[in-house]
Amino acid sequence: MTITSDASAAVKQLEGGGLDFLVGPPLQEFTRLKSNAKYQAVVHPFPGTFYLIQLNVTQAPFDTKTVRQAMNYALDRKRIADSVLQGTVTPKALPWPSSSPAYDEAKAASYAFDLDQAKSLLASAGVATPINLDMLPFPGIPELVDLAAIYQSDLAKIGININLLSVDVATWLDQANNRKYKGFNTVLDTFTQLSPFTFFTQGKSVNPNDNNSGFKDDTYSSLIDQAGSEPDAAKRKAIYAQLNDILLDESFMFPVAAAPARYLATANVQGVGHTLHEGFTFTDAWLQT
Repeated sequence: MTITSDASAAVKQLEGGGLDFLVGPPLQEFTRLKSNAKYQAVVHPFPGTFYLIQLNVTQAPFDTKTVRQAMNYALDRKRIADSVLQGTVTPKALPWPSSSPAYDEAKAASYAFDLDQAKSLLASAGVATPINLDMLPFPGIPELVDLAAIYQSDLAKIGININLLSVDVATWLDQANNRKYKGFNTVLDTFTQLSPFTFFTQGKSVNPNDNNSGFKDDTYSSLIDQAGSEPDAAKRKAIYAQLNDILLDESFMFPVAAAPARYLATANVQGVGHTLHEGFTFTDAWLQT
């Protein structure tokens, strides 16, 4: 077992025969080797982590729901999934994988990219442009910076000027957790492959009592409480449908696409398993000779 902070160098070790298995390779290297028969490029089959954008609803202009909805329409998820994420995932407006009881294929396709609709909503909200805002990508994840740059470019077309800020982890956490940021941040959240109730109560993006957007709503909180105590699966599914409607309507955070765990391995690695917590197990792993 080797621990390294240089993932690109680790890929070179894999290609040079120094490694058999590499967790979390850079996405570009992953896609480069995907078609090479010498290697296995595997995406975790139970993805729960996803890329998202959060909005600070405690400050103008995002204290107005219509403005937040406009920002949702201005997000080109498909372009981000195809270019930044190399076509490895499907864009989605809700956080759930298809295995989740909260998954809704039709609702996941909501908010198709539409700058004209975004501009119209801004006008209906009485928002005068240009507006100057900040965006804080969580540090150390290149895909978050790249998706933020695409979003920045598209928002500029409707009079929303974004200042991309590069900060360290401690600063990002302070800005996000205490809702100090003015505008947006980009980050990863997880647990959507587990019970939806786990995601709603553990993640900082949607927790009803302490989310990084500062969003609070009595109906939203009540539905989450109901989901946690309802023993009937069909009734829970109906509750999750209502919660999905709130996530889409309130637009205080935007899922972009899944961010599943991934690995590269040489072709002779066999028997690697998967856990529901997006991990890999090696109990039955072996090398084919």
